[in-house]
Amino acid sequence: MLRLISAAAAVAATVALVPAAAHAAAPVAGFSLSAPDLGFSTTGAYLPIVLRTHHVKPKQITNVRIILDATGIEGLGTVAVPGVCGTTGRPVACEVGTLDAPDGYALPQLLLQATEGVAASRSGKLKITVTGDGLGTLVTTPTVTVDEVRLIVRWRDSSTEKPGSLLEAPIRISNAGPEAVRGAVVRFDADPAALRWLLGYENCWPVAGGTVVCELRDVVLSSIPYQELSEPALKVDDDARNGRYLARTTWWAGSSADNVARVLIPDAEARPGRPALKLTTPPQDDCCGTPTSPPTAGMSWTSTAEMRVQVEGGTESPGTPTSTPTSPVETPPGRPGDDIGAPTPAPGQGGGLPITGANTVPTGAAGGVLLAAGVLAFAWTRRRTRFTA
Repeated sequence: MLRLISAAAAVAATVALVPAAAHAAAPVAGFSLSAPDLGFSTTGAYLPIVLRTHHVKPKQITNVRIILDATGIEGLGTVAVPGVCGTTGRPVACEVGTLDAPDGYALPQLLLQATEGVAASRSGKLKITVTGDGLGTLVTTPTVTVDEVRLIVRWRDSSTEKPGSLLEAPIRISNAGPEAVRGAVVRFDADPAALRWLLGYENCWPVAGGTVVCELRDVVLSSIPYQELSEPALKVDDDARNGRYLARTTWWAGSSADNVARVLIPDAEARPGRPALKLTTPPQDDCCGTPTSPPTAGMSWTSTAEMRVQVEGGTESPGTPTSTPTSPVETPPGRPGDDIGAPTPAPGQGGGLPITGANTVPTGAAGGVLLAAGVLAFAWTRRRTRFTA
């Protein structure tokens, strides 16, 4: 009997994380999920996952979760929702919470990092499942390939500004891989409660939630020289409330850039009569390192950078403290199948980019106990056990 209970609990704990394929609810026709094929290296690459609506537009989508299944890339690297949870193998569920229409139903980007020593060109499929109230079960399976593109993005960590200010904070970009790559796509995110990107270029397109995506087809990124976006491009709203807000820039290069553009801006059309966004090559210093050494001791290479903007001199917002934004984190090492998430950040209170929820492994385990009781009950009869997501 004890063996039966233990076996039932083990089965339940596993099934609680993954929708059963045979009985998963069919996706609602009004939604679709997509993610680009992507290259990633030991320095990490961010994988955008895009939820789109078709013929429907609910104000909110509640109880959203992302289930990461890395069994298809086991041995190649890790995948994580930064700061929340991650995996090197078996499926792990990550609570996202509520998606809002004004934010474009934005899902968090995933962080992929290759295992040290894995040969370039090895690839596999990552399975990403998204569920939520009214969504059913949406699945996308991008192919991810280990490569040697190692992007370095540097930006000011923080800035204190007044309402109406234009931020002069150059963004520096370099590729510390052994070979130069041509073409880049950059995604600019900012908290729409107080910040706005000024990127009205022919090769930049606004998308929902205050995001702008730009495509730089002719840029060549190599380790030295690095290039930068130097003109003022981020504005604090004239009526911004006092508080702290978050802006982010994320970069992709080479073939990954083409794939990301097809997912983020599938219907982009030329915008004639506007200037083109271009990068400049400033006088060089020791900003961005070489292919064999980190940019600065203690600082990691990453293809994204964030800036926290403290607004002062605006109107007060009584009873609504500003949130502490979630920063990208390096996925810590773990054994295959382990949940390797970092500690969950403090809950947000007010403005800020979408912040994902708490690690759901304890929740899954609790659900597993209840499910185990059902399995045990059925064990006394000829039964048909049905698990649902």
